[in-house]
Amino acid sequence: MNKHIRNYLRSFKVNKAFLYTLIIDVVAILLILGIVLAFGKVLGDKAFALSDGKTAEQLKVELLSGTEEQALEFLAKAKSFVFVFFAGTVLTFLLLMMAFSFSRAFLWNKIKRSKLTRKNFWRWNGISLIILFLAGAYFLIFAIFRIAFNVIFPLVGNTIYFVFAKAVTLFFQLTFLLFVFLVFYSFVHKYKAWESVSDAFNLIKVHWNRIWRMFLLSLLTILLISLVLYPLGKAFFYRQNLMTIINVVVLVLFMSWQRIYMLKIVGPIKE
Repeated sequence: MNKHIRNYLRSFKVNKAFLYTLIIDVVAILLILGIVLAFGKVLGDKAFALSDGKTAEQLKVELLSGTEEQALEFLAKAKSFVFVFFAGTVLTFLLLMMAFSFSRAFLWNKIKRSKLTRKNFWRWNGISLIILFLAGAYFLIFAIFRIAFNVIFPLVGNTIYFVFAKAVTLFFQLTFLLFVFLVFYSFVHKYKAWESVSDAFNLIKVHWNRIWRMFLLSLLTILLISLVLYPLGKAFFYRQNLMTIINVVVLVLFMSWQRIYMLKIVGPIKE
């Protein structure tokens, strides 16, 4: 059997590394979701207190016909809402960054079997900010490409177009996912943020003969999964919450598998 196919098949073996990373990813997602929902709840309560359950039109009529004291009370509530919105947004962003950074630090140090220190943790916040910046730039490139793709290949509503468009989207998503994994792989060795980004490109160059095969097999895998989920999405069209849960579960499983598969290609993390 071809060694690349053999490595691909072996990557599906459930081992401790896969279970550890899967559990960490699940906990991280639940924590991030909890932070977002908590902020949404606070913001929703403030908005309800501001409107007192009235519509925009009802508030407009009440303010125009109300007294000066009522207008001042509404203004005070509006100022409170604006403060909570901006301060809460900043605080939520910081909490999300710390949750993401800590989960990545704990996960990759677990793979490396090294101890996570306070100094190393703060460095993970730095690499997380760089990843966020790179994600924004990459998204713009992807958005421009998709616009051009839709202009050249207009929607025709058939299965061939769906498969081709999905393949293009998954190509971009998988490319960035693997690059991020390589950046983290490099970072856990040196703890130098920008140098880890350049090292990721060097790893692609050094292991190109194996990486492109891994990428192709991974792309075919996620495309096959998407084709399986497509009719499922149509069947649960009116149960979007259930479909969202299914998609998130599949995504987390795929990411955990892809991370382990990548380590089999570029080599285990050295102590």
